[in-house]
Amino acid sequence: MEQKPESATKIFVFGLIGLLVCPILGPVVWVLGNIYLTQCRQMNVQPEGMAVAGRILGIIATVFWILGTIITLFILPFTGGGFFQ
Repeated sequence: MEQKPESATKIFVFGLIGLLVCPILGPVVWVLGNIYLTQCRQMNVQPEGMAVAGRILGIIATVFWILGTIITLFILPFTGGGFFQ
């Protein structure tokens, strides 16, 4: 039986939490997913789909976090909305 890294479920759950609740987890999950894929390559095993999906969720959460930050800091002040009234 093939030995695989055991963090696939953790990566998926953190990716889901990062996407739905706390986007700051996005970069962390992205890095954890990259580490998991590197370990799978070194062990010469196929990565689990949940880990790959979690990594993708981490990438999406990171993009949303960056876009939200850009909108909050650069666009809202010039439209008369947001925290800068």
